[in-house]
Amino acid sequence: MTITYTDMIAMFGIGGAHPGGLGITKQIIKKVNKENLNVLDVGCGTGQTLLYFATHTGGHITGIDLNPVMLAKARERIKGQPNIKLLKANAEALPFKDNAFDVVISESVTTFTNINKSLREYMRVLKHKGILVLLEMTSNQTLSHDAMEEIKQFYQVPSVFTEQEWIDNLAAIGFKNVIVEPISSQSEAVIDFDLNESINPSYFNLMANHYSLTEKYKDSLSARLYYCEK
Repeated sequence: MTITYTDMIAMFGIGGAHPGGLGITKQIIKKVNKENLNVLDVGCGTGQTLLYFATHTGGHITGIDLNPVMLAKARERIKGQPNIKLLKANAEALPFKDNAFDVVISESVTTFTNINKSLREYMRVLKHKGILVLLEMTSNQTLSHDAMEEIKQFYQVPSVFTEQEWIDNLAAIGFKNVIVEPISSQSEAVIDFDLNESINPSYFNLMANHYSLTEKYKDSLSARLYYCEK
């Protein structure tokens, strides 16, 4: 069985695995929060963002994910929160009607998808003037062929985009007023773990490889926040 990076995140039950952790989630919510927003969290993982949003705003939030382990842990986390909905769904084929959400948030998820499909789906389900917020891995310069292939193979991503390539892809779908923010090194990177009782050593090896790649490409890769409007 091939174990992927996302399998590892699920097995360790990592909440806030995205760059900046909970601190960036707080930053996003502070920027987009208005009363009674209907929000979609794409790739909600173990539900850290769902719970924080539910307990700090008056809005309604729907979380989707494809990983059954993450969904199970998210369901445990959000018990007793009536303004959260959770379901298994694919970012590339969202099971929602058109113009359903005020805000779509994707924290380190869209880069793992076919972005032509996922970005079109975000556009479809957003209301007029709705806001899309992406927190995504971004290359600081054009990567060499070998570097690109190593990163793509390990993380199982279709590509790694520069900031300008992200902007161009968003514009090609029709998103407007793209604002880009770097991820501050001072962000409150609150990460929690919900470990399964028995974890195959292969997952620990994968985690070690992840940290090794992070160090290897620390000058080539970073993350950005992309805010844009339908």
